[in-house]
Order: sequence, then C-alpha cells, then structure tokens
Amino acid sequence: MPSGRSPIDSYRAAAGRVRSAWTPTSLRETFHLAQGNLTGIGLTRFFLLEVLGHGWDLAVATGQEADAGPALACAGLGATDAVGDVLRIAGALAPPVIVPPTGSLMDRFAAAIGRDPEQWREPDTP
Repeated sequence: MPSGRSPIDSYRAAAGRVRSAWTPTSLRETFHLAQGNLTGIGLTRFFLLEVLGHGWDLAVATGQEADAGPALACAGLGATDAVGDVLRIAGALAPPVIVPPTGSLMDRFAAAIGRDPEQWREPDTP
C-alpha cells in the first residue's frame, strides 16, 4: 500500500483499474483458469463472490454486522447460481448449506457459498 493511503483509498483505486480493464470485448472472452474456463463476465461474478464472501467471513469473525445490503446479497446469489458449479467442481466453493427460507438475503448468500450462518451466531444472552 502506498505511503499515506488508507486501505479503502487503495481498494477504490484498484477497483477503478479493474473496472477500466473490463471492456465489452474482454467480458466476452473466455479465460482458462485452474478452476475451469470462465468468460470475462464469469470472472467478474467470481470476483464478486470473492469480495462479498470474504467480506462476510471478516465481518462475522470480528463480531461485526455481516450485511452488505439487499442489492449486493442478490447479486452474490445470482453470481453463485451463474458460476457456482464451476467453482465447486474445482474446490473453490464448498457445498451449499441449507438455511430456513426466512433467512436474510445475506444468510442465503453465505449458505450458497458453503458458510453456515447459524454456526457464527452469538448465543442469546439473558
């Protein structure tokens, strides 16, 4: 990280470079990865799963609220549906976990990528 830059500023700068690298042509290209072949669009979905999934991991591990909001949770669920099989076959995603249909969107996303939200809940204290 460059001297004097906050982590969020560094992240935003890197995200800007990533956004500018994805062109309509590169989004249609097929990329050959160890996990399997993905189009550029598939790779952007994979990146979303990485950031959202590990963001959830960090939030719950540090006792913070693990809710990215409905728009990102829905996008994560859609990305899991779109590229989940390729990533599961390669071992990059765990099998999905069953959660109640009343679970939050973020709980459903976490479960879709193989996390058990209930395992991380703090027990109710009297």
